[in-house]
Amino acid sequence: MEFLAVFALSAVVAILYQWVQPKFFGLSQTQSLQANYFGKTLLTTVVIFGAIVVAGFIFSAVDGKVTV
Repeated sequence: MEFLAVFALSAVVAILYQWVQPKFFGLSQTQSLQANYFGKTLLTTVVIFGAIVVAGFIFSAVDGKVTV
């Protein structure tokens, strides 16, 4: 059950990230991040880290015995 919940959360994060990414990189302030590999990798890392942290908070709120 926990793996299904993590998979569902991953799918939601991936969908949202794919929707937001072109809009975010379209801003003039983020053009320098889009131009290099490090910037894209850093933003992807931040999104994945945030998803893991949010999943931890969600699962701890649902059941204290669940660890992520």
